[in-house]
Amino acid sequence: MSKRFENGYVALFVTCIFLLTCIGFTSVFFAFSKGYQSADQEHSTYYAERDDAEIRYSKCLNAATDLNGARDCINDSSTTSRQAQRAEQNLNTQREMAQWAESMGWAAWLIGASTLIATIVGVRYVFLTLIATQVMADDTREIGEKQVAAAFAAIDVAQEANKAAALQFRAAFKPWISVELKGPFLSETAQIKMFEVGEAQRMVSLHAKTFIHCIGEIPVTIEDFDLRLGEGADWPYVQNPPPGFGAGTTDFFAILPSKSTIQLDPRLGITEHSISFNFIMLTPENRSTFMLQPPPVLGKIVYSDPMGVRYEHRFAFIASPVWGDSFKRYGGRQHNYEREMDD
Repeated sequence: MSKRFENGYVALFVTCIFLLTCIGFTSVFFAFSKGYQSADQEHSTYYAERDDAEIRYSKCLNAATDLNGARDCINDSSTTSRQAQRAEQNLNTQREMAQWAESMGWAAWLIGASTLIATIVGVRYVFLTLIATQVMADDTREIGEKQVAAAFAAIDVAQEANKAAALQFRAAFKPWISVELKGPFLSETAQIKMFEVGEAQRMVSLHAKTFIHCIGEIPVTIEDFDLRLGEGADWPYVQNPPPGFGAGTTDFFAILPSKSTIQLDPRLGITEHSISFNFIMLTPENRSTFMLQPPPVLGKIVYSDPMGVRYEHRFAFIASPVWGDSFKRYGGRQHNYEREMDD
């Protein structure tokens, strides 16, 4: 918008200069030419009449025969001289009028030029006012945009700060648990003795005491607990019971205070006793494999903190040796990890 206004301003300036020049030139030219044309015409008439009067005066004197005739010629010459003087005065007056008209033309031109200058100054002032207004509006818009951007940036920073504070709080006050398994894995070592002649299979009951330690600063609520044997081609004799019989029940509930330990059993809950959590059918063919590479014990604990955030803790142990009382971790991070649950 400012560019179009500036172009119009320049066009107005050029047009005014052109029109003012034409008006001034025309006024001065016509005033000057008309005044001086009239004055020159009167001047020519005056000189023609004077020359004619002198000729008549000479002829009158030459024709006079007496003194009275000469006196009449002199009187006529005086009358003619006075008329010539009056004509000369009229001529001078007309010249003065022509000069005055010329001066008025120049005065009109100066007045027009002053008006033009005042108009240009006014238009320029309006133009600069519009430019200043537009610049102010642009600055205001830019300031507003920067303020809005700063506000959004402050919101983002606050949100990130809140997230960082929440993460720090969660890290500082997150409930942490640790799982420990203790034996014996077998109810009695006689279950793995050599098979007698004609003995085709033997049922072996497996045990594990599960201890859960709350090592964090806040208590936890245990909502689910599952304990079963690892399945696969290496342990074809393993058959876990379905959930609800001995493991994996969803109505499990136990509160574990901070810095405390409890012993859990999938069927007994919080207990100090140990009962068999599974059975296997041992045969002469898989006895040696079972003794050298027993199936791992896999477990899952679902617990929540006082704020209602739920976690799933997975663990895996293997009896070492199978007839002993100790267990060691099995499977690395594939079977030993913890994650925050979405639901």
